[in-house]
Amino acid sequence: MLFCRIDRGGHLIHGIDGRLQTIDAKTVARLVKRVIKGTGLAEAEFSGHSLRAGMMTAADRKGVPLEAAMQHGRWKDARTARGYRRHSSLVWGSLCQVSRAWDSPDLRH
Repeated sequence: MLFCRIDRGGHLIHGIDGRLQTIDAKTVARLVKRVIKGTGLAEAEFSGHSLRAGMMTAADRKGVPLEAAMQHGRWKDARTARGYRRHSSLVWGSLCQVSRAWDSPDLRH
């Protein structure tokens, strides 16, 4: 599980069955938009799928075999998985901006 719910105190939220509760796709999208907003980049160009693209791009940069990345990202079709791979040189600067924005005190409340 990549994303799970936390309370305002930063504690993980467990369901009745004891398993961690996941957050939904809309919440992931809102979090992505919130982080991007602090960078000055165009929010409309980013979504929850940006995280999938980032994972695939990072895996590609590290030389991870496509099959391994597909298994991790739960892609069944290689053509679809390859579509998530972005040219690293185009996004590297943007990723650095996002990283700096994430450390911003404005996002820590």
